[in-house]
Amino acid sequence: MKYLTILINVLSLNFFDCGIISKDSKSDDDLFPLAIIHINDFHARFEETNTASNPCKAGETCIGGYARTVTVVKQLKEKLKDKNPLYLNAGDNFQGSLWYSFKRWNVTSHFLNLLKADVMTIGNHEFDHGIAGVVPFLKDILSPMVVANIDSSDEPSFQGHYNHSLVIDKNGTKIGIIGVVLKSFDELSNYKTEKLKFLDEVETVKIEAQNLNSQGVKIIIVLSHSGIEMDRKIAKEGGPFIDLIVGSHSHSFLYTGPPPGEDIPADVYPVIEEQPDGRKVCIVQASAFTKYVGELTAWFDQAGNIVRTEGNPIYLSNDIIPDPKIVEELKPWKAEIDEIANKVHGETRVFLDSSLCYTSECPLGNLITDSFLVKDVVSIAVINAAGVRNSINVGNIKFSDLFEVLPYENDLIIFDLQGDKLLLALEHGVSRNGPSQSNLLQVSGLRVIIDMEKPIGERIIRVFTLNRENSTYEALDMSRYYRIVTQSYLANGGSGFIWFKDFGINRRFEEINSKGTECKESEKCIGGYARLVHMVKELKEKYKNDHPLYLNAADNFQGTPWYTMFRWNVTKHFLNLLPADVITLGNHEFDHGIDGLVPFIRSINSKIVVGNIDKEGMNFLQAQSSKDKIRGRTIIEKDGIKVGIIGVIIKTVNDLSSTGGNLTFLDEIMTVKRHSRLLAKENVNIIIVLSHCGIEIDKEIALKAGPLIDVIVGGHSHTYFYNGTDPNNPPDTPKDTYPVVIQQENGHKVLIVQAGAHAKYVGVIKLEFDSNGEVQSWDGNPIFLGNHVQKDSTIEKELRPWKVAVDAIGNEIIGETNVLIDISQCKMMECNAANFVADVMTKSFQNITGHENVRLALMNAGGVRASIEPGSIKYNHIITMLPFGSYLDLIKVPGKTLREAFEHAVDLPNNGPNTIFRNLMHVSGFRVEYDMKKPVKNRVQKILVLENNRKSYTELKDEEYYEVVVTSFIYKGGDGYGMFKRDQIEHVVGPIDIDAVLSYIRQKKVISPKLEKRIVLKY
Repeated sequence: MKYLTILINVLSLNFFDCGIISKDSKSDDDLFPLAIIHINDFHARFEETNTASNPCKAGETCIGGYARTVTVVKQLKEKLKDKNPLYLNAGDNFQGSLWYSFKRWNVTSHFLNLLKADVMTIGNHEFDHGIAGVVPFLKDILSPMVVANIDSSDEPSFQGHYNHSLVIDKNGTKIGIIGVVLKSFDELSNYKTEKLKFLDEVETVKIEAQNLNSQGVKIIIVLSHSGIEMDRKIAKEGGPFIDLIVGSHSHSFLYTGPPPGEDIPADVYPVIEEQPDGRKVCIVQASAFTKYVGELTAWFDQAGNIVRTEGNPIYLSNDIIPDPKIVEELKPWKAEIDEIANKVHGETRVFLDSSLCYTSECPLGNLITDSFLVKDVVSIAVINAAGVRNSINVGNIKFSDLFEVLPYENDLIIFDLQGDKLLLALEHGVSRNGPSQSNLLQVSGLRVIIDMEKPIGERIIRVFTLNRENSTYEALDMSRYYRIVTQSYLANGGSGFIWFKDFGINRRFEEINSKGTECKESEKCIGGYARLVHMVKELKEKYKNDHPLYLNAADNFQGTPWYTMFRWNVTKHFLNLLPADVITLGNHEFDHGIDGLVPFIRSINSKIVVGNIDKEGMNFLQAQSSKDKIRGRTIIEKDGIKVGIIGVIIKTVNDLSSTGGNLTFLDEIMTVKRHSRLLAKENVNIIIVLSHCGIEIDKEIALKAGPLIDVIVGGHSHTYFYNGTDPNNPPDTPKDTYPVVIQQENGHKVLIVQAGAHAKYVGVIKLEFDSNGEVQSWDGNPIFLGNHVQKDSTIEKELRPWKVAVDAIGNEIIGETNVLIDISQCKMMECNAANFVADVMTKSFQNITGHENVRLALMNAGGVRASIEPGSIKYNHIITMLPFGSYLDLIKVPGKTLREAFEHAVDLPNNGPNTIFRNLMHVSGFRVEYDMKKPVKNRVQKILVLENNRKSYTELKDEEYYEVVVTSFIYKGGDGYGMFKRDQIEHVVGPIDIDAVLSYIRQKKVISPKLEKRIVLKY
């Protein structure tokens, strides 16, 4: 009887819970019932699973699976037929089992169509194979798809396959259903969403709900693939017209009362959130992996308000009989899957326990990372604990076992990372509280000593790297670059590993070692500009009867002290010693704005082509230099044959560099189409695209830019292709064959070539064309500029005086630091590195007449790029820490603008103390307190401003004006800080940040920057 009493009490909690509740008692006859049957995060669990949601094996209790899901949904639709049932699917139907990996969208749409949902939304994993992987599914699925916050205006292939919302009539009552997904879908899908734009979740729901309400729709459901925390935010802030959110993405198990299975509820079912006016909104979700089907019945009054609710998710236990029709349909698919899954690939004599990977080194992590090291030239392999998804039992290792460990089909990405950034990544791996660390990096080629008793950010005690030549371990060198391999998810910054995303250096005048860093006397040196010139001269001579063309696909600026110290001067000097026939521009050519680029354009002796700068921008560049210097395309004649060359740069240059926003970059594909047609009108039938867009965009250009183009010579992505095996054993693993061949729908083939980066290779491809300009055959490969390649003596001689200056300046000791100047926490909390730079920014203006009282400065977290170890500080350390050479700008703005900026600094979802805020603003002369539990735009609780006496602080006044120093990047609107240029009433340009810091350290001799609670984020 006690259990019955508890159950009654639990059920009574579901009365008068959601909506604006009438105090008047109402019978069911006065109310409209709506039964919601919902599933989410199916993740291709077609077969029944064990309780851990992995394929069920002999001896295990089998639950779930699609056949049981169909049984329960059918039963509920029949049981609730008098309550206007709606069957909803909240997305993430792709990915997670061999069924999807081998059958993709085909199997998913086939089975979902056997019991179609009334409405669906889309999940982030639906984009795991890009737009091309999801559009066929959208075309084939019989259920209507809703998602309101996707803007597909720049992605025509996605258009027409979804609606923002849908209105369903149930017995004369209109029910509106709005779809919404996380704004960060592009990041979650490894940026495979191409040109889709994802809009703010809350604002989208608010607008769409208002539209539905204006059409007389009084009952509004949000079908969300945003996760429980975002759903809570939508419920609170999404406006007065929404009643219920059916959610997914976070795999949240919600349940009221004692749960039926082993899962512990994250909260009650439904979750209830209250809006500012007291109105309550219900949220439901049903875990994941076909373990549950959600069932909620809500009764609405005539105004469309929920009066009461009833229901709970149904556990798909072993007692539920799988739907026989689905079981039969599964059999032929299962036979094919099982043949692949059951293939034995090896054996293990020990249990490989994935749970150990969260707390320590684990044998399974060692196995995975060791297997990543496909070539000895890769120094280090890493994977985070959460990437190891399952254990392997003792005995035979089947393909299915391996798949369950690594189910998400990541590419392996190889990149170079500096030691200090590797240390930051290792620290990030242990940056959570408690013993379990989902980001703990399992490693090969490293030995890491960790002290979890230390504060976050100081837990990595020692790091040793394996020297593969003598099999000994050496201390991590903070300034050295190490070659690392990891999964594409981590390489793209997943799970907060932002340091992996920001890898790479560009131009190399000096020779380097195989790791891509400065070559020491004891090492075998490769690459460098002298070897590059020697090889190009040799190839031009070798192919002199085959109409040679020497092309340069850009990013000639940035990446070493040579550029930092001498800018365009050194670059144009050496490029002009062996001019390319044609070059294009890269994003790094804009790193010092238009003013830093124009002198290079004027002085370079090569033709420059960039076709996707808009007309106004091109006219401006030509006016600043010469019309003959830069064009969209050019024609070169070889023995009477016209060869057209179109230049194109990645259109996101304004986000990647410092163009000042004065140039507009057009769509790459449309640009190539337009210029190729114009070339064809001039009787040019051999057309080359010289591209600085990266291999993925180059593939899109090859596929979609029309039949007139023949070859794409690429840059930007640092991609190394090779056909066969290079006997000279270069340090890079080929990404694909050389060339990559893309066949268009009409059968026309387009070739793509690229030659790595950093002066390590020279690409050479010999092409034979017929009289119609069609490629008939080709031959060639990149040539590795190894130690065996001779250096050009003229270049060697020319390099010497520049090198003397670089070495003299770069190795100059300018001061000393008593402490680690640490950037590892700069995007999460106050850090002493940004404090130090911000303090220097204020002092840089105090010697300028009229600005002696400057005491306020702002430094964005992303502007401080490297830590400095305790000890001597060299000039090179400062260049590495502040590589962009930004001017310091003094502006006068009102207090309300500063308040807006500080809110913008933390305007991302709160994921706890380890949340990474890429726009976090560090300060000098301010004290800022945030309450991270508050909604975005309402988190700033206190802003104090240092007074003129430099001793006391006073509250910021919104209408008072303040002098503040910022970098030119921030002043121009970088990182979304457009409010400063918008609202400033005075603007004074000061010194370059590097110069200010150098001057300050030279004056002080010894520095000890510290933490002072300047910014406090309370969670």
